[in-house]
Amino acid sequence: MKDGSGPDYDVMRHFPSLEPSQLLALSALIDYLEGRNVSQQVLVEARTRARGLVAQLTATQGQNGGWSFGMRSSQIEITSLAHWALALANSMGIQVDDDVLKRSEEFLRDGYANLAQDDYELRAMILHALTEWGGADFAFANRHIMALLVRRCFNRMFGPTPLKMVYDVTHNMAKLEDHNGKRLWVHRKGATRAFGRDRMADTIFSKIGQPIITPGSMGTASYLMVGTGNSDESLCSVNHGAGRVMSRTAALGKARRGRIITPAKISDDQFKRSMQGVKLIAGNRHKIKEEAPDAYKDIDEVVRIVVECGWAKAVARMVPLAVLKG
Repeated sequence: MKDGSGPDYDVMRHFPSLEPSQLLALSALIDYLEGRNVSQQVLVEARTRARGLVAQLTATQGQNGGWSFGMRSSQIEITSLAHWALALANSMGIQVDDDVLKRSEEFLRDGYANLAQDDYELRAMILHALTEWGGADFAFANRHIMALLVRRCFNRMFGPTPLKMVYDVTHNMAKLEDHNGKRLWVHRKGATRAFGRDRMADTIFSKIGQPIITPGSMGTASYLMVGTGNSDESLCSVNHGAGRVMSRTAALGKARRGRIITPAKISDDQFKRSMQGVKLIAGNRHKIKEEAPDAYKDIDEVVRIVVECGWAKAVARMVPLAVLKG
């Protein structure tokens, strides 16, 4: 490899005998090399090796989606690494049969569902593998990994503590649904589905309606509600949050090289007052004002209107005690 300061050398000597479960490392290497000044021969050799590994993996896949090749401790663990790498191989332009990815995804989902609640590392590994399946899975995995970390903290502080998930929902997703006798793609952006009991038949929510999570802000309440089935005019949709009264830039203001271009609409003192009684942990204390409570509408008033419209019923009002912002 040439890096501009040294002679050519054989990068692949660092990978003399790759196993299929190490395809992830090789795909990362290829990604790295493509951004450097290396000879085409090195890249061709790396891609050829990757194609060979993909072929070895797919040849040993069982009908249940798992692999018997390169087993170390558990089939689920190795399969999660393999699926992750296979999905990355697809993005590198290496053809992987759709049926291979489908079976491996189903195997991983089954494995995740059957894992012990306190097996945090393996659950996180499988969730990361599933993120490579698509954007929706990426967000799903991130939320569940954060939930696993919260459970770990509670278990360390208070001993074994059951923290069951009430509901997981996206707020930016297109779904194929039936409305008013028509088959429609319903894209909800900043909104969430609010089916009533009838449309939640054959699910655990058939007696109460679809759960609705309506967050407020860092310093105000959030609500848990359920759909009533009386929101045909909104295609069974309600808001997913309070909604903003000002943009992030307006709340924070704009400065360049220490010179204020646009003053912040929310002062530091105003922000501190709005967060009284809430423990705030933030990596960037200045930028956090983008999410200031005063940048959002009154969540209690928003929920009151939704309930009065008959679109949803309020179940619980949750008040924040602590906020962790990355």
